[in-house]
Amino acid sequence: MAHFEKFKGINAFHMIEHDTRENTNGKKNIDEERSKLNYNLCDVENPKEYLKELIQMVKDTGGTIRDDTNFLVSLCLTLPEDFPQNEELEKQFFKAAVELIENDFGYKSIVSAWVHKDESLENENFKFKPHIHIKFAPIHKKIKKYKVSKDSETYAISLVNEPAIEETLVALEKQKESQVQ
Repeated sequence: MAHFEKFKGINAFHMIEHDTRENTNGKKNIDEERSKLNYNLCDVENPKEYLKELIQMVKDTGGTIRDDTNFLVSLCLTLPEDFPQNEELEKQFFKAAVELIENDFGYKSIVSAWVHKDESLENENFKFKPHIHIKFAPIHKKIKKYKVSKDSETYAISLVNEPAIEETLVALEKQKESQVQ
């Protein structure tokens, strides 16, 4: 089961806090004893600060940040019910999901990729079922959601490149490389 959701403004930062367990807001479906089993597949040390940097980069490249700007997109992907109970296979499954987002949006756009094992879902069959929350900033591609047909409830997503931001990402990467040498 997979679910995409977009977040604006302060809500983007609240979702990061939920994923990192900085703030669980007294949620009853989180077993804090099991929180130690959670792990992150992203090497960003401070996701909130990193998101702020990405937003600033958009501003610096002439991008417009409005009240309705989506700062963060979340993909929540639950391990399939019939998936074998094997830690290594589980990790490979979730890493593959992260790689798919990396391929479409770029490595630099991923803010966090937390695998949760401490959260029970509404359906008892999925109690403590491992799932991943991949948070990424759609900074160099716009996500356009549209109906497949006029009468359909099915949506498709298209990605539109943002060349100015892409060029800035490349320039920043080159700058970092030259500083290391």
